[in-house]
Amino acid sequence: MHFERYFANSWLLKRYGHYFFNSELNRATHVLAVYDGDHLVGVLMADLTGQPKIQFSRWRQVKVWLWETLQHVFAGGVDRYAQANQALYAAYRRHYQSDGEINFFAVDPQAQGKGSGTFLLNALKSEVAGKALYLYTDDNYNYRFYEHRGFQRSGTEQIQFKIGKKLTTLRCFLYHREF
Repeated sequence: MHFERYFANSWLLKRYGHYFFNSELNRATHVLAVYDGDHLVGVLMADLTGQPKIQFSRWRQVKVWLWETLQHVFAGGVDRYAQANQALYAAYRRHYQSDGEINFFAVDPQAQGKGSGTFLLNALKSEVAGKALYLYTDDNYNYRFYEHRGFQRSGTEQIQFKIGKKLTTLRCFLYHREF
């Protein structure tokens, strides 16, 4: 994840990362992690339909709501990103059934290329065999990683938005795969 491309302020960057992680943790039914010794190098979270949340917290929900309220006031691009994802999902659902979403997947950049991401996907496969999952990503991330692991792109939406005075253009994608 490359949030530093949007935030020059390190304090704000850290807060946004904390918000994002907690928003996805509140939705997760599966949380997997990979370590190199004592160092956390990757996390994958999935939200499978009809399964209980791993660690839902009302306090976390309130913090996420506060952050999202601030985002809507100061960063209108968030709405465009969400709208693009909604359009991608609507098109996807016209052709495919889904059992859930991979809603968070991150590997420490210093650990990339060492098999941590593939390890997490294989661990997920052992937990959700036979399930069809989708995920959202964009061209700000290493989306080709998914293509090399059997995911199929089912849609693309291009958006533009401003954060402060910076105009950003992104291509948003929805990928899917049966595990």
